[in-house]
Amino acid sequence: MNRRLAAATFGWGRRRQPNTADETRSAGFHHQPKTTGSDRRVPLVVVTGCDTGLGYSLVVRYYCGASTAVGSDAVPGKIAVVALCLEGAERLVDRLHRLSDEGSSGGCYGTGDGSYSSNSKCDLYAWSMDLRDPQSVRETANRIQDLVETQNYKLHAVVNNAARMLMAEYEWQTTRLITEQFRVNVLGPMELTSSLLPKVRCDRGRIINVLSHCAYVPLPGIAVYGATKAAVQAWTCGSRAENGGVSWISFYPGSFYTHSSIMGGGGRRDGYYDEMSEALTDEQREHYGQYMRAYKEYLDMVDVAVPSQDEPVPNIDLYRFMDHALWSTRPKAEYRVPEPWRYRIYSTLAHVCSALGLHGWRDQLIRRFVCTPTFVSNRNKSA
Repeated sequence: MNRRLAAATFGWGRRRQPNTADETRSAGFHHQPKTTGSDRRVPLVVVTGCDTGLGYSLVVRYYCGASTAVGSDAVPGKIAVVALCLEGAERLVDRLHRLSDEGSSGGCYGTGDGSYSSNSKCDLYAWSMDLRDPQSVRETANRIQDLVETQNYKLHAVVNNAARMLMAEYEWQTTRLITEQFRVNVLGPMELTSSLLPKVRCDRGRIINVLSHCAYVPLPGIAVYGATKAAVQAWTCGSRAENGGVSWISFYPGSFYTHSSIMGGGGRRDGYYDEMSEALTDEQREHYGQYMRAYKEYLDMVDVAVPSQDEPVPNIDLYRFMDHALWSTRPKAEYRVPEPWRYRIYSTLAHVCSALGLHGWRDQLIRRFVCTPTFVSNRNKSA
């Protein structure tokens, strides 16, 4: 990655050191010095969902040149990352080498079921894992534990970032599609975390669960996704209050759907909508009419605005907050990356309406916020 692009994306300068005191205070953080204990093992961070979006952006950040965190100097000089992808782990490493300043100077080796690449700052292991498949999750957890032991790493953090979101009204979604979202967003991360928790506790690590504003402001069209994130929110907060001896962190990254494949664009959405359409009853087809088709066409139009997914998320606040969550010796229990003003206004008004019992007004507000096509029933037309 060239320096100009890096500076624009991550806030890196050529030789500029961040103004630590000002930047950390503005985010509500308290700066912590580097740990100087006797443990010299390289910290290992496990990140799920590295195909695109936040997971991919974090891997780019740490592999392609972030020697210090934005607003903090707590990132160790050498780290290791296990980047877990649904598909294309080898492609991830290829993309990183195209972006990296070091180019091909770092060693890159195929392992048959993943890739290993290393440079002066980061050992990167890119593996495939399917959170829908319990066996894949168990095998990956075993590989991670073996890696920690054989390479003398310490399991510093598990970042549960992977997510699946099908944007469609709840009634359209089949049981299989609903189950798939709960497996990817809730059950799979639980299984992976449970397998790794003893090692995380032994190494005094942390669990970072990536959440969404949809957990507390459910939106139409993603009611199922919001339910999965509300479940993860409850899991995180409840576990933090238990006696596991592990730091549990809630991380709300803000919205960057145009830099992620979470909406399932292209052929994947076509398959979902074909499955849903075939499962509708005659009564449902009569009720919704052409609305489902208009809804999908609207989503396809949104896809046109999605840039190349080789580009990391351009949000300096996102990296500053995640840096603190990952590397501070005293991380906060919860991080919320600032949302755009449009979302803040609608969210505040929705909360006010709910508090006053004006739920009909609240529903109108959030329908206006998501800007999906206006629904007109076939029955209303025939009447």
